[in-house]
Amino acid sequence: MEWTRVHVDGSIQVRDQIMRSHVFACGTVDVTAGPGRIRGGVVSAIHGVEAIEVGSPAGVRTVVMVGANPALSIENCLLLMRVTGTRRLPVVEGEKLVGMISNFDVFNRLLGELG
Repeated sequence: MEWTRVHVDGSIQVRDQIMRSHVFACGTVDVTAGPGRIRGGVVSAIHGVEAIEVGSPAGVRTVVMVGANPALSIENCLLLMRVTGTRRLPVVEGEKLVGMISNFDVFNRLLGELG
């Protein structure tokens, strides 16, 4: 898959690689067949992303985002944002998207806890 935009209500399996594409799945994104690469673009899935290799040796910006659960602590949301390199997380309850949380939301919550 190259230079495409894909939005699916369920899960998606990609053979070989995703390159310079924008992919969103309400389920999971699985890129573990063949080389299993995600290079360039944005890949987002509410229930997880699996790949063998993420990123590009040439430094092409690659963003992978996964969803958060409403029960996830604010600290874990922040960690998830840092690990995935994103500023926003979709919040999912069961199979339903119930909102978004941003790094600004996390910052405000942590400030509120400090006093």
